[in-house]
Amino acid sequence: MTKIGTAIRAERTARGLTLTEISRGAGFSIPYVGDIEHGKRLPPHRTLLRIAAQFPDVSTAAWSWLLAEDLFGVVAVEAMRTHAAAAG
Repeated sequence: MTKIGTAIRAERTARGLTLTEISRGAGFSIPYVGDIEHGKRLPPHRTLLRIAAQFPDVSTAAWSWLLAEDLFGVVAVEAMRTHAAAAG
């Protein structure tokens, strides 16, 4: 799971909304948003903003920060893998 995926799912379920409602409201397929919620995909920032618009009372900065933390984690892991492969 990713921080952003976990947060989207938690917010959605706390409000009693379905994946279908959020997906349609944001203009994305159900499998795509489901993959984001389950950490199989990290959304581009514009995608995140469209999903976040389904929760207008939550700051977009909060959503963006979670995405940045997930992205930074991915970059750090890739950097470690690259370094380990170069070291041999």
